[in-house]
Amino acid sequence: MQAVTRRQFLRGIGGVTTMLAIAACVPATPAPSAGTGAQAPAQAKVSLRWEVSDATDVPTMMKLGEEAAKLFQETNPDVEIIPEPPPEDQRQQILTQMIAGNAPDIIGYCCSTLPFWAQKGQLLQLDSYVERDMTQEQIDDYPAPHWNAFSNARSGRYAMPMYMGSIVLYYNKDMFDAKGMAYPDDTWTWTIDGNGTYEDALRKLSDAENKVWGARIGDGRDRIQQKIVGNGGHWVDPEDDLKAVFDQEPALNALQWLYDRIWVDDTVIRDAAREGQNWESLMGNGRIAMYENGDWQLSPMAQTATGKYKWDVAPLPKGPVERNSLVTTDGWSIWKGTQAPDPAWSFVHWLQSDEWNDLMIKTALLRPSRKSLLEAWLKLAPESVPELAEVNLKVFGDAAEYGTPMEIFQFDAEAEEIINAARDAVLRANSTSDVVGAFTEAAQKVNEAQQKALQNG
Repeated sequence: MQAVTRRQFLRGIGGVTTMLAIAACVPATPAPSAGTGAQAPAQAKVSLRWEVSDATDVPTMMKLGEEAAKLFQETNPDVEIIPEPPPEDQRQQILTQMIAGNAPDIIGYCCSTLPFWAQKGQLLQLDSYVERDMTQEQIDDYPAPHWNAFSNARSGRYAMPMYMGSIVLYYNKDMFDAKGMAYPDDTWTWTIDGNGTYEDALRKLSDAENKVWGARIGDGRDRIQQKIVGNGGHWVDPEDDLKAVFDQEPALNALQWLYDRIWVDDTVIRDAAREGQNWESLMGNGRIAMYENGDWQLSPMAQTATGKYKWDVAPLPKGPVERNSLVTTDGWSIWKGTQAPDPAWSFVHWLQSDEWNDLMIKTALLRPSRKSLLEAWLKLAPESVPELAEVNLKVFGDAAEYGTPMEIFQFDAEAEEIINAARDAVLRANSTSDVVGAFTEAAQKVNEAQQKALQNG
């Protein structure tokens, strides 16, 4: 089905104001349980705490939140939105607040944390709200893997999309020019034997003795996943989220490939060699020529590179089996203990509108999740930051078409601890060079931990 147009989506959102005025007086129908909270008194002004997330950086998100709160209240005077920054340890501190009964009403976060909170029974189920207020055509305006990542069979729909992020290859054009090398393009590949065009460029651009490396490749689970899926493998069995399958050959070969680039070829910068510098600083200081990252990096790149060096972005190199990119899963959730679930949903629903997304693009350069708004992002982002006019922004939208969300185990916290321990030993510290043995053992431990957690309820 063709993506819904901006006007069609606005018609669906247009009923939010009317619905919100009614919601302050009577419960919505159908509506999920409000959990431990009580409905707001009839005709009373509703105040909602909104934890704005750190999707770009906290100051930018707070500015965006304050502007959005004013904009929403212009047409919803009976609802006060109170933006607040995320706590330092958001995952645990917010959960503590939830259990204590004083969490924000609306919370933005990503990755494995939202399903973790949902598994703990702390997020409002949104299925009946979506069924009531959104058409199938509107739902189809989101890439299916992205939309589906915010729900599961156990918790239902626990969040709505915040924005769409996908990973591409940033590169310093000046460093390529100095070597007389062609810039990256969609013909680049990486191969298990290390003889792809990507590896060849890494070698030519590296001078480890002088602290220069071809690239920085993230070693978080989500970033490694791009290589595993690109080689036809998975962290999690697609048919059983209690089962680890990264002990199978496609995943192990991809992990070995990354180890070899870091510790054998010395063409990908090691974690310790970063010396605390972030991605854009490493590139700005001439320490790396490329790095794999998402569109949320555009603003800091434009700020640090302007007037210093030329840069651009390209698709991630294609793997032995397919080209893959991470599709992020930052989302807006509603705490189950909110005292005003219907107004909270109305605001989260508004956070899917053109009005909000235009503001989000101009203020934070974040790309909307809705496919129909890609062209608006391609137009508005360079208007907001003129330095982006020469950047190939289209590759971010292309990456969303072949990208996949982070694979999540049913009991993901237990799995993440085990995987990170193996990652630290192999990829960061090189305390063992037995990649296959370390990750095979880790997969076995993950499977055991999943079964133990299942038995313990």
